[in-house]
Amino acid sequence: MSNLNIQGEGIKKCNHYGSKKSGNVGYNYRFLMPNDQMLTYFFKNDLVNYVEKDISDWREAIAESCMRLLEKKVINHYYIEELIDCVEQYGAYILLAPQVAMPHSSQKSPNVFGTAIAFTKFKQPIQFDDSKNTASLFFTLAAKEPNEHLKNIQQLTELLMTEGMIESLLATTTIDEYREVMAYYEK
Repeated sequence: MSNLNIQGEGIKKCNHYGSKKSGNVGYNYRFLMPNDQMLTYFFKNDLVNYVEKDISDWREAIAESCMRLLEKKVINHYYIEELIDCVEQYGAYILLAPQVAMPHSSQKSPNVFGTAIAFTKFKQPIQFDDSKNTASLFFTLAAKEPNEHLKNIQQLTELLMTEGMIESLLATTTIDEYREVMAYYEK
């Protein structure tokens, strides 16, 4: 079991809605998920990414972990820069547990147009400059509203505290293996 200690009730039902914003800024999506269906949430919303190429730089890894959010216009490219700047300024605060990172920025970023979490699994662990710790699992968070930011962090923490969850996700190498883990944990 992970030694994460954020607590919370989370959201009891899944709400997924979107409304197009004016101009080319993007869409206002909120992907909120139930505690017991987070793996399904990632899968059904096309927020799962398996990265096969070798990535040695944590900055490139953060950018890659944002790709699904960028494609869905939940964020813009400036949010990626924000995430990198935060790690450069504060260190590897995004490392939640061994092999697990949660890139996120301020709770009220102007470069976030919706709320979502994307899951990215890297083939090789990513080393952070100022830390001996590495991460292969990235859960990249973007939240439009502060309360959504906190709820998503709480729900993600509960997911990662599930017995064997981190190890199971680390063992996956394909989306099909991810679906097997999803089926096992979300019966």
